[in-house]
Amino acid sequence: ETQRAYLLGEIASADNGWTPFAASASCYGLRAWKGPSLQTLLRALPSKLAKVPGPFSGTDCSMAFFGLHRCPDDSDTRNLLMALTPKLTECLDSLQARHISNTLYGLQRCGDSQEGRSVLAALVPHIQKCTEAFTSQAIANSLFGLQSCSHSEQGRAVLAALAPHIRRCAEAFSPQEIAMSLYGLRHCRGLEEARVVLASLAPHIRECSDAFSPLEISTSLYGLRDAGDSEEACAVLAALVPRIQSCVEAFPSQSISNSLYALQRCRDSQLTRAVLSAMVPHIQKCTDTFTSQGVGNSLYGLQRCSNSQEARDVLEAMVPHIQKCTEGFTSQGIANSLYGLQRCGDCREGRTVLSALVPHILECVDPFNPQSVGTSLYGMQRFGDSEEALNVLEALVPQIQKCTEAFTSQAIANSLYGLQCCGESDQARVVLAALAPRIQQCSEAFSSQEIANSLYGLRLVKDSGEARGIIAALVPHIQRCSDTFTEQSVSSALYGLQRVGESEEAVAVLMALLPHVQNCPASFTEQGLSNSLYGLRCCRDTEEA
Repeated sequence: ETQRAYLLGEIASADNGWTPFAASASCYGLRAWKGPSLQTLLRALPSKLAKVPGPFSGTDCSMAFFGLHRCPDDSDTRNLLMALTPKLTECLDSLQARHISNTLYGLQRCGDSQEGRSVLAALVPHIQKCTEAFTSQAIANSLFGLQSCSHSEQGRAVLAALAPHIRRCAEAFSPQEIAMSLYGLRHCRGLEEARVVLASLAPHIRECSDAFSPLEISTSLYGLRDAGDSEEACAVLAALVPRIQSCVEAFPSQSISNSLYALQRCRDSQLTRAVLSAMVPHIQKCTDTFTSQGVGNSLYGLQRCSNSQEARDVLEAMVPHIQKCTEGFTSQGIANSLYGLQRCGDCREGRTVLSALVPHILECVDPFNPQSVGTSLYGMQRFGDSEEALNVLEALVPQIQKCTEAFTSQAIANSLYGLQCCGESDQARVVLAALAPRIQQCSEAFSSQEIANSLYGLRLVKDSGEARGIIAALVPHIQRCSDTFTEQSVSSALYGLQRVGESEEAVAVLMALLPHVQNCPASFTEQGLSNSLYGLRCCRDTEEA
């Protein structure tokens, strides 16, 4: 601390004589600073940079930006980025591959800001003009540095400029370099430039002969969390499956949860099932205690997985970890856990997971907000009236009742839609009673899809006071809806009325839906007509029906 105080005093008093090397070396040294002294140095450097005569060399630029890789993403760091950008723009040197990679690596903690974008824009011409072959480490450092800003227009331009260098790289990638490269793409949701980079990386992953550690596997998979089902993402995922299968190291709980969480946008395909199958032994052998967030993230990643043997095996392997988790669950952790079960079906393994979650729901002291309520109930959409499912509903009721925030239309629609297979139970009626006031108080306009989902969720609810209360509360929202209903919205809405059609409230809903049915421009399919008419089967002979 004494040395730092001395250096800060010297820097503050030294107004003249700053050479490019002195300035860049000072920035490079930032990586060894922390706390208040780091912030003081960050605030002092921009004024010194303004007094540096002459342009920076490629090495100067590389050193200066590299030193930022541990700096927080705050206004002081952004001001320094703004002061450094002209030095990069005015640099007359041809930046070598290591200069480019060090510069990008330094941006790893910088979020998507105007200052960060300016740096990326200034760097693109240097990447395009670079004739030196990139090493595998240079590529990994470059992509890793983009982890928080790759989705911007300037980030996309950098990815496009890097792709040819990745393709031409003749050096074998290590597992760590592959993991760093993929992790840097974690925010690139469906970007064409990111898909090109993934396509360029796939051969390097297939050719890698080194064994992957659990951390390298989970980091690689986590980088694909927003990549979805593109052909390029699937090629990378397919190349990673043998690495998961052959890994002999024990997976810590964090690596398991990150690996499963990364599958959240992967459709239920043979490839996704292969990943799940490869993960099962690692989950079974894990001796680590899972945190509540680890449980939530693990289950959340299964949200697009249907009732396959592989998904059921993962659920079964997770049960002991859920039971042994001693950490209190947050409302978000419970919501994520239940939401991930939405397509797993009413299977034995899914019900066992529900049973393991009930104590955590009952013990949760973190208040649920409307989104957590809606997400939790939405995950119950495939579960029937089993004891485990009804116990979850019963445990959620107090959380709904204690929620003081106003519900959004989406939270209401998700909550009701989730009851579609268990609406016959007493527990579901109690949930409906707790939701009715929230619907009445909702001031947000419902979309046609939200109305359809809300009514569809009532399809097994028998005519009861609670059901009528929900329907009566929905009528004003249907009347005020300015959306054009699609054929699917009409048929889903009517289909949901199949058991409550005799009541006065159901007649009011029919009257409110009639203009939307009349104004629907779409031609109805046979299925749409069938569902719509089936929903009217309990309606008494009224003019509205």
